[in-house]
Amino acid sequence: ITSIRLAGMQPPREVLPALREAAGAREEKRAQISQAEAYRFETESFAESEAAKRRLEAEGFGAEQTERAAGAADRFLAMAEAHKLDRQVDRTRLYLETVEEILAGRRKVIVDRTAPDVRRQIRLGELWSMPLQPATRPADANSSPPEDRIR
Repeated sequence: ITSIRLAGMQPPREVLPALREAAGAREEKRAQISQAEAYRFETESFAESEAAKRRLEAEGFGAEQTERAAGAADRFLAMAEAHKLDRQVDRTRLYLETVEEILAGRRKVIVDRTAPDVRRQIRLGELWSMPLQPATRPADANSSPPEDRIR
C-alpha cells in the first residue's frame, strides 16, 4: 500500500450535536481562561500600584514625623539654652502661654483707669465703647472691676 485516501468522512448524524457541544465547550473554556488571565493581570497591576502608593505615603509620613521631631528637639534645645541664660525668660514664656490658654475664646474687657466711665470691649479687632453706670464703678481705684463687668 502506497497511499490511502479518505474522502467524505463525516460523523454519523446521531453524534453531530454531541460533537458541536464538545467544540463549544472547548471554545468556552478558552474564553474563560482568557478572561481569568485578563482579570489576574488587572488585579495584580492594581495591587502593585496600590502597594507602591502606600509605600510612598508611608515614607512621606515617616519623613514628616522625623522633621517634626527634629524641629521639636531644636525648639526644646533653644528654650533650654535661653533658660540657662536667664530664668526670667522661661517664667515670662510660661506666664504668657498660661494667659493665652485661659483667655482663649472669651470676651476681653479693657478697663482704662484714665477714662473711668467708658468700658471697651475688643471683639475680632473692632473697638466698641459702652458707657458704664456710675453706681457700678468700684469704690477703690486700685480694686478690680466687679465680675459682671468683666464678662
